[in-house]
Amino acid sequence: MREIIRIHTGQAGIQVGNSCWELYCLEHGIQPDGQMPRTGTHRQLFHPEQLISGKEDAANNFADNCTGLDQVRKLADNCTGSGLGSFLLERFSANYGNKSELGFTIPPSPQVILPDNFKEDKIQKVISGTLRLQTEFVHYDLFLTSKGGAGILLDKKGHILTNAHIVSSPFNFKVQGGTLALRWLPASRVLANFEGREQYDATILSVDVGNDLALLRVDESVIKPSNIPCEFSKDIPGRGEDFFVVGHPHDLTPFNVKKGHLSNPSRRFPHSLNYMDPAVEFLELDVMAAPGFSGGPLSTAEGLVFGVLHAGIQEIATSYGIPVANIESFLGRM
Repeated sequence: MREIIRIHTGQAGIQVGNSCWELYCLEHGIQPDGQMPRTGTHRQLFHPEQLISGKEDAANNFADNCTGLDQVRKLADNCTGSGLGSFLLERFSANYGNKSELGFTIPPSPQVILPDNFKEDKIQKVISGTLRLQTEFVHYDLFLTSKGGAGILLDKKGHILTNAHIVSSPFNFKVQGGTLALRWLPASRVLANFEGREQYDATILSVDVGNDLALLRVDESVIKPSNIPCEFSKDIPGRGEDFFVVGHPHDLTPFNVKKGHLSNPSRRFPHSLNYMDPAVEFLELDVMAAPGFSGGPLSTAEGLVFGVLHAGIQEIATSYGIPVANIESFLGRM
């Protein structure tokens, strides 16, 4: 039988550790007697000499944490543990590389500083009019692929705005003379759904590849009173001003809301995309939007949509958006 040393650190660590012991007891039929390790249900599973409590809150517990690490050394090496201190955290893997380890790590949540003019109800209105899109493509060789993105509800009739690259896909084919030409194929199926709702089929009405915009439509019967069509802004935020983008990164639900800053209101896309109109100018955004944000609304804190997310470049943590002027021009041709 092997002896196992378990380390529970911090409030979250204690809670996770306690849950682990509950699971172990259920799996192995152990009947504990005894809410926290010292006084709780599983207190008799812990050796009283190995329970270490800080004298102050976590912000001032550095010395006590050193004491706790020395206790780990004492158990692992059967020695006094003196001189190890906090260095053990950095050297744990190196010192005990041949030991089996099972760890549960809880990373801290990043602090989100919202602007003073942030209005949660306004952003919630934008979320209510945002859709999750899933598209399927059947290529000429019968190979099936899929994409995901977001869309914006334009009206109660079910019209949806999104990116062209979400609902269409390029492929090269040979024309007479053996030269390659680029052709865009529409998705064989488009599914759309609001947050927390079932999926519905959407119809592609129009695609503008040069501006990366597309117009879809779902049956108006699926539009609930709680789904509020977007309200476009007449103005674009100034440089350095806050904005929000809504999407579902990596196909996750519910929707995510990310805050960013407008870096430049007029920027040519740096990549040489042969399907894009070279004259199109984009919004340069100081935010990294993962796949799933494409086609999502760019909103002010007041809930006014001033653009649609186009794409992001992970290497430079920058994204690009399609301004409202391009959107209005596209919709005006419908």
